[in-house]
This record gives sequence, C-alpha cells and structure tokens, in this order.
Amino acid sequence: RDIEILRYLNEQYFMVSGQIYATFWPESSVRSGTARQRLSKLVETGYVKIIDTVKDHKKLKLFLITEKGIGVLKEKKLDHGFSEILDIGSMPIEHTIKLVNVRILFRKLNQYRFRCERVIRQEDVERGWYPDSILELHGFKIAMELENTFRSKERYLERFKRYELEKEFGLVIFIVSWPRVIGWLLDLDVPQDKMSFVLYDDLIQKKEEAELHNKTSKIALKSLL
Repeated sequence: RDIEILRYLNEQYFMVSGQIYATFWPESSVRSGTARQRLSKLVETGYVKIIDTVKDHKKLKLFLITEKGIGVLKEKKLDHGFSEILDIGSMPIEHTIKLVNVRILFRKLNQYRFRCERVIRQEDVERGWYPDSILELHGFKIAMELENTFRSKERYLERFKRYELEKEFGLVIFIVSWPRVIGWLLDLDVPQDKMSFVLYDDLIQKKEEAELHNKTSKIALKSLL
C-alpha cells in the first residue's frame, strides 16, 4: 500500500488527504486513525511532504512525494524518471484535484489501465499534445479531457478536429464542470461518432450510472465497462 501511495503521488503531482484515504483505505473510517497514522508516518520518515496552499479562501494541505520516496519507486522501476516537485507555482490546483477524483472513480470501477497527463507527457513526448488522461478499456483507448476553465470556440474546434483525425482513440470524453458549457459545446461542430460529454458532478456522484452524450446519442458509462 505504501508503494501504491507513493506511485499515485508521483504520477498525479499531488493529492489531498481525503483522496488518499478514499483510495487506499476505502473501507476504513478515518476516525479510526489507521489511515491518518500511516500517512503521517510517511511524512515523518521523509517519503512524503506537505505543501500548504489556499484555494478559494480555503486552506489546503497538498501531499507530494519527496526525492526519498521517488528513490523507492526507482528501485522498482515505477518512477517514470520524475524528480521531486519543489514548488507548485501556478499549477492548476482545482483541475489537478478533480483529475485525481476521476482516476479514483475508475479505480473503484475496477479500471486500472489509466494513464494521467504527467505520465503521458513523459512517455509520449513526440505526441506534441496531451489528453488529461487515457483509459485503456477492452482493447481500445479512451481519451479524457477535464474542462475546468472556459476556452474559446476556436480552441475547442481545433481540439475536436485533432481528435477526429487521431486514430489512436476510439472515444473521447469531455468532462465538463458547468451545465451551461455542455449545451454550448453540443452546438459546435462535434464529430458525433467519437465525442461524448458528461458533467463532472454527474460522473462523480452517479459513477457507472452517469450518461455520456452528444447531440445524437447517449449511453450509460456502465455499458462501456
């Protein structure tokens, strides 16, 4: 379990404590102290560190892997060649936290062939552009994009065209944070046979019952799994 915690922290940039507990102690009450004590031990022994930050006037403790922790992963060839993150700088905190939640969701649905953006950028340098996540499912690949900021119409059309021409992915899921943006996206020139959209809140709350849809069709996530 310690190795898995370190692996997730290394691949996802950072996690908050609730995400770590939900992922690696899903059946345990945090109040029991077991999960909290183990995470504290990883911090005390120097494998994990905490960076305090503020998001929307709320204090957040972000858990990141240290160079010592990366050393453990390196011995098992799980480090991806990453180095310790020393400064989160202008990193999009909310976007990153939501992407971790998406990965946790698919893990709970027994889908483990999941690559996050940091790993994709490291392993597919020649690609030149990077989905937020890639899920391999039943022999085909699903690209996932989390829309947490509003982009211009031209930017969306460019991405739609890129995915339409890209043969690697059988399906592209745009996970959108706001209901009104989905309606706006559906009115654009979208490749209906390849693109689908889902609200972030619906995906997280309804899980496999969430519906992926575009202008011409809709399908429950569970039918893909």
